[in-house]
Amino acid sequence: MTQSAPAFEIVLVWTDPSNGVESLLSTADLNVRVDGETIWPVAGEFDTAVDIFADDLLAHLTEFWKPLLLRQTYPVKGTPDRPTSLRRVAERRWDELPRAIVDNEESRVSAFEDAHDLSRAFAGQFGLPPLFLMRAGQSLIVDTGDELRVVAFESARQALSATGDAIAQRLSVDAKWAALIRAWELRDEGAPDQLLAWSTSLKPSLAKELVEEGVLVAPETVQEAANDNNELRLAARMASALPEQVVREVLKLVSSFEKRDAPELDKLADAVSAHVAEGFADQRPFVQGQAAAVFLRQQLNLASVQRIDIYGLIERLGIALHSPEVTPPTLEGLSVWGVNHGPAILINTASDRLNGWGLASASARVTAAHELCHQLLDRGHALSAVDVLGSRMPNDVEARAKSFAGEFLLPGRVAADVWLRLDLPPSVENIDSCLTKLQRTYGVTRSVAAWKLDHGLRSHDIDLTYWLDSAAPNRW
Repeated sequence: MTQSAPAFEIVLVWTDPSNGVESLLSTADLNVRVDGETIWPVAGEFDTAVDIFADDLLAHLTEFWKPLLLRQTYPVKGTPDRPTSLRRVAERRWDELPRAIVDNEESRVSAFEDAHDLSRAFAGQFGLPPLFLMRAGQSLIVDTGDELRVVAFESARQALSATGDAIAQRLSVDAKWAALIRAWELRDEGAPDQLLAWSTSLKPSLAKELVEEGVLVAPETVQEAANDNNELRLAARMASALPEQVVREVLKLVSSFEKRDAPELDKLADAVSAHVAEGFADQRPFVQGQAAAVFLRQQLNLASVQRIDIYGLIERLGIALHSPEVTPPTLEGLSVWGVNHGPAILINTASDRLNGWGLASASARVTAAHELCHQLLDRGHALSAVDVLGSRMPNDVEARAKSFAGEFLLPGRVAADVWLRLDLPPSVENIDSCLTKLQRTYGVTRSVAAWKLDHGLRSHDIDLTYWLDSAAPNRW
């Protein structure tokens, strides 16, 4: 069942300039509403607004139009759960980094805040709460610190555009704003390689090189870049946090994947997505991943105790499975689905984590299950039309795929039943024996086996944390 996204609205009430005071032409009361409810400047206070100079807002929208519409990643490592958390997450890292790195990252964080926090358009007013707008695929995150809302990107884009147009129309009677209005009218124009850099989060120099080499095709306008439907540009954005060598390798790999029909995958993806949307939409990603895994086993008529032939399943669903040795070995795998490429999953058999075992490695099986989740559940998420393990995939999307992979390969209740049937007292040795049995039987890593055993036993009100911390300290 598809639900419409909440409506985003910027409400401007103009000050009456009839008393002849020229400055009143640009003054207005402003508040921001989602589904008719005021969320800024004061959540829940419908008639509360902030007095602004509208030319300040128009100048902000004009200057930062491209990052507001195109940027979908944070500027430093460590993905926060929301825009207002970015500085706090970054500062935790800065405690252990050299001053030169801290200064560079602090500058990037400040630039991000200047662009995405609309409250900074009204710098002369003190005490205003933040108003962060950040794109996430076909959604826009609206974060005031107290309120966190997600609205449809396209409706938000239209609202922002309409607000700018209304201000420009209002100010057009005075020639002193002509330059600002002209800049607003040209907001969708820009050098193609710069638009590519904004939309992919690549360094401008690398974006320019990739265009010149014919690896990427740069968008001609902001509107084209905002459409977000080019798999290679998506791949570039997902890999943009990785070293340049890896970015180039990812683009090479994605471009090599042919487009193929996968009707069985399409049918199953629709069913799994509907199941999660209808029964678990408000649940944590961990719960959604588990629910999807249980439902998928049911749809495939697989008993909970049955070992999954993950590679056979992937190919049966029409997903191309690739297992080359790829440099660098830090690239574990990637998944592609879209208009021009895929569906395909790649497992890098040269990955450090596989220890030379190739697809026979339990780590490879877990990676394959993780990527299968993206193929099933994340088709509507524009950020994830290309998933690159270790990249910029949002935390909630990755957490759901991680939960799915563990539960699909080794259901928690099955892991718990194995321990209970052993009927042994808790000890590091006994838990070690149980984990080894789970690893061999279900083809999972030790960390996954320990993680699923831990969660499965908690439903029986059994806590083996003390012993598991010794037997498997690095649980998933």
